[in-house]
Amino acid sequence: YIVKKILNLADAVAATSKAMAVEAERIMGDSSKRVTVTPFGVDVSLFKKDENRSYSTRPIIGIIKYLKPEYNIPLLLNAFAIVSERSAVKPLLHIYGSGPLKDEFIALSKELGIFDDVTFFDTIPNQEVPKALNTMDVFVNSSNVESFGVNIVEAMACELPVVATPCPGPKEVIDNGITGVVLSSWDPKEFADELIKLVESPALRERYGKAGREKVLREYDWSKNVETLIDVYNKVVQ
Repeated sequence: YIVKKILNLADAVAATSKAMAVEAERIMGDSSKRVTVTPFGVDVSLFKKDENRSYSTRPIIGIIKYLKPEYNIPLLLNAFAIVSERSAVKPLLHIYGSGPLKDEFIALSKELGIFDDVTFFDTIPNQEVPKALNTMDVFVNSSNVESFGVNIVEAMACELPVVATPCPGPKEVIDNGITGVVLSSWDPKEFADELIKLVESPALRERYGKAGREKVLREYDWSKNVETLIDVYNKVVQ
């Protein structure tokens, strides 16, 4: 009730994703008031592929997330265990982030027999994220809930293919089969199958990565997104 009242009192409403816009319109219940989508864009001059990066002989699968239950790191660890067992190419897994469940996740990696191939890094400041992304070959998102997923956009800007769970945010950002893969479920076997395709095929990784960068330049360039929001402000003022 409170959210509905606040939204309906506003002269304009902005949402950072289409999924959030749909939800806001549903709450308002007023079809005459439209919500402007103003995405969380990225600075494409900072988030880009490092052409001078040196590649590991083993592909690196990576994620940058706060280690909370809703981001479902156990799903990723279980999928990676299947990849480690079945893939002809043996990748590494890099997990960036801190949180109350970190020790639990480390214990799970030992239980699954993948601890030697998984590296847990602490949380890094945003200015170091482009550097971290440029050490990876595949970016993943294993969330149970994700309304947008700016980390996915950052990865795509760095020409990384992305594999993500079917939350509203990833489904909106990723063009399935073009810039990456949106899974149909939270099944670790399906997750593993898609990761295996990518770690075994540099050409597929490159194709998804280039298409991802092109999409970011079209839709998630920070400077263009700011102009969209400024336009919302100007219309309200007028």
